[in-house]
Amino acid sequence: MPKIYRVKTILGNTIELEMVEKTRNMIVFKDINTGDLYKISIKKVDDGKYVLNVNGEEHTVYSFENDLVVDFTQPLISEVRSEITQESKKEKKEHVKLLQQVVEPGVIQSPISGRVVEVKVKPGAVVNVGDTVILLESMKMIIEVKSHLAGVVEEVYVNQGKAVNKGEKLLKIRSS
Repeated sequence: MPKIYRVKTILGNTIELEMVEKTRNMIVFKDINTGDLYKISIKKVDDGKYVLNVNGEEHTVYSFENDLVVDFTQPLISEVRSEITQESKKEKKEHVKLLQQVVEPGVIQSPISGRVVEVKVKPGAVVNVGDTVILLESMKMIIEVKSHLAGVVEEVYVNQGKAVNKGEKLLKIRSS
């Protein structure tokens, strides 16, 4: 069952975040109103000091007795409430699809675990939506990984013959 967090700011605005994935090292929230995904991890540095990573951007958090300071300023949050809601099978499928999509902007991830048969693009190559960028082999089948973005290939993270896991980064495209 998904957990919804209602965050109230000191200005009176309410932000609704739904937890869509939780692992030992990371939590992914979806903004219910915008659909934006936030991949968050927290690392304890020492007593009262933490590093909060939100979608690759790091923030320093200090925790005092009844106070929090983020990047040396007071957070603008006045209240956080959570509730657990019932999730339909259709909503579960939508969450799985969301998580399989790119959490990091411009990154194409592996849809399956398998072996890279061929990398069809190089950094600097121009790709369009629907272009095949990588061929993967899994269970004696060849799977075409197609780009869901149009732009220029910025970086390729894999080589031919490399084994990849589902969700692993394959390449990054800069939108044009």
